[in-house]
Amino acid sequence: MTREDLIQMRDDVNNDPTPLNPTYAKGHYKLGADIDLTGVDWTPIGDFSGVPATSTYGRMFCGVFDGDGHAITGLNVNRTVTPSDYITAGPAGLFGVIAPFYITGGTASNINAVSVPCEIKNLTVHGTVTFTVGLDNADPYNRIEDAMVGGIVGGMANTMEPSLSLAAGPANNYPKITDCVFVGDVTIIDKDDNTKNVYAGGIVGARSDGTLANCAASGSIKHEGNKGPDIHLGGIVGHSDERKDKVSIQRISNCISDVEITSSLSGLDEPARGGIAGGYYEDSPRDMNALSSNGWYDKTAKYGAADIGSGEGINNLGAEPKTAPMILSRWLPAGTDGVAYPPHTLTYAPRNGAFEWSATGLPDGLSIDKTATISGTPQKSGSFTVTATVSNGTDPAHFRVLTLMIAAVAPVITTGSLPNGVVGDTYDATLEADH
Repeated sequence: MTREDLIQMRDDVNNDPTPLNPTYAKGHYKLGADIDLTGVDWTPIGDFSGVPATSTYGRMFCGVFDGDGHAITGLNVNRTVTPSDYITAGPAGLFGVIAPFYITGGTASNINAVSVPCEIKNLTVHGTVTFTVGLDNADPYNRIEDAMVGGIVGGMANTMEPSLSLAAGPANNYPKITDCVFVGDVTIIDKDDNTKNVYAGGIVGARSDGTLANCAASGSIKHEGNKGPDIHLGGIVGHSDERKDKVSIQRISNCISDVEITSSLSGLDEPARGGIAGGYYEDSPRDMNALSSNGWYDKTAKYGAADIGSGEGINNLGAEPKTAPMILSRWLPAGTDGVAYPPHTLTYAPRNGAFEWSATGLPDGLSIDKTATISGTPQKSGSFTVTATVSNGTDPAHFRVLTLMIAAVAPVITTGSLPNGVVGDTYDATLEADH
């Protein structure tokens, strides 16, 4: 998939004439190389657009997107939503809303309806996402219900079928985001204190069930604007739900964040902030262990728990953030044999401290320095398995295995002319080329 292919895929999903039975949104897509979106004013894939304000449905992504270990860089999302066009301009991120799609319809009593699996996986995203919501002089009776923004996904839902929204169902009723990394900045600007819910997260803005596993975020989450009923800012997810009416409770697990979370509000108006989840809601005792965080995260919680900002039934889920450094990167940009490698700094947490770095498996000509930056000029092409290691000299070292692709340079013939020959005589000339 090329940059142009990705843009076309987004347009196909967002412009599907039959959003209730979409063609492209149910597809399986896989990156074959890194994609640079620099210069593209990005509209999210599955932007929840094109439906009447009275409809529950919108255009969502309900297929599988496999990054295959590659990265999308240069992401730039800058969306503005007002109460009058809430339905026609939805959540912000690389993706807007993701949710499984039911092949067969159903009701709350038909719990065996089959759905198409929905998953975003093996993807690294670098960029910025900015979401402006509301009006300076908004009518309190004409408000935005939910403002959701995430580095990779704005919102993830458990189903596209409203009649099944409270039903117990098969495991693939739930969306998944696995092995994904976001590096960059997420900003939400709320101009209207009548906005009901404001959710911002490093990976996903709002999660209504589903799996978030082996994900990491690094950068910043910033809230600007007015006071609203609920403002939840989280390093991985802004707001997360678990409901007692689900047979299988999905999990947030093995997620790491090193995210600076700030707000223009302070004191009693300060938003709920958490290194993993800004806000968390659960209404059943059996859901108590549904949220588990393993790894390093920024202690920015308002209410005392290091991994969750606010919620119900979470008092025993808080834990102190770890001090040992961890490598968050899952991707290395490709290079070319004999060409200077653009210096690339690994993403790690915490970002302050003196650490020792090493890397094995790099091709000759490349090395890693004390700032975790890989640079140099590779002297060999091929696929290299690189093991990067970081240590603070006290805690056990942390390592990450990464794949580095170095392309070969095609030879260029440098011979500009050939000697003349004679008819009937043997001709012998040697061509020269640079590699």
